[in-house]
Amino acid sequence: MKDICVIIPVYKANYSKLRDLLRSLSIQTKRDFDTFLAIDGEDKSIYEGLKDYFNIHILSFKENQGAGNTRQRALDKIKSKYKYDYVTFIDADDLVSPIFIESLYKAITKENSDIAYSNILRQFEDRSMAIIDVNSPETKPITWMHGKMYKIDYLTSKRIRFKKDLRLNEDIYFNYIAFNLTRNIVKVQETTYYWLYDSNSTTAKDKLDLDYIKYNIRQSILCSNYCILDLAKKNKNRLDEKVLAARLISIYSISQEALHYNIDLNEFKDLYLQLTKEIDIINFVKNNQYYFDNLTQIAYDSSSKKYLYEQSFIQFIEKAYNI
Repeated sequence: MKDICVIIPVYKANYSKLRDLLRSLSIQTKRDFDTFLAIDGEDKSIYEGLKDYFNIHILSFKENQGAGNTRQRALDKIKSKYKYDYVTFIDADDLVSPIFIESLYKAITKENSDIAYSNILRQFEDRSMAIIDVNSPETKPITWMHGKMYKIDYLTSKRIRFKKDLRLNEDIYFNYIAFNLTRNIVKVQETTYYWLYDSNSTTAKDKLDLDYIKYNIRQSILCSNYCILDLAKKNKNRLDEKVLAARLISIYSISQEALHYNIDLNEFKDLYLQLTKEIDIINFVKNNQYYFDNLTQIAYDSSSKKYLYEQSFIQFIEKAYNI
């Protein structure tokens, strides 16, 4: 019986890149795992020919629901038929090191951990590459799906799932919950995952497209709300101050970005009201002077290297949303 399943969400994938990824999986130093292509709203026959060259299973879902929901649908379907102990997710346009499976598996089993993860090698638009430290406070890439292996029983017992209405930032939500509900986590020394630049990917879309910017901001705020509310519920309604403060900063920053593009923030008021119904944000910040002092000058313009606004979080929310 194999211990590991690999899930690759596929939607209008670059066939050549997908084939390269499957080649990188075919030369893994640890071979006893199963690979599933999860086809998100496409005709699966497009990919059936890959079975002639690679040992893969193909799962097909009629409705296009985005990468996060496709990962979840695939995992649910796999769990209903097979018994795997661990799962890892790979994007169809990336590559993995030959030691990807072995390194993460050895670490997660040796330490009996719930999650194992590694640094990643990232390719940028100019085709330059750099190793990204996933623990770096500047980039915070621990929330990406790349280079991670999860114990399936842990995800099931804590009911950690991708959120249905998040098609952007679904990885941030999933990993934020997963990494905050356990301390049983191990990092491997090797860099195991190669994140390749794809001009057609969601994260590479034209940032000057105003409709996309609005959608991205709404999804980002929604993700932040879910992170706070769902983590509170899973922790028996107890919120760690640092957790809440981190998400408040994120929400504030996202809102300041909206102002930067002259977007009316009342377009997102419903999401703030959803949050304030369950958590008294104003009193929380007022009663915690450290966070009150630090929830100012949050919006940072990386191009000019200056903070854009000087309102406190409370002033900002009260003015923008009449709360």
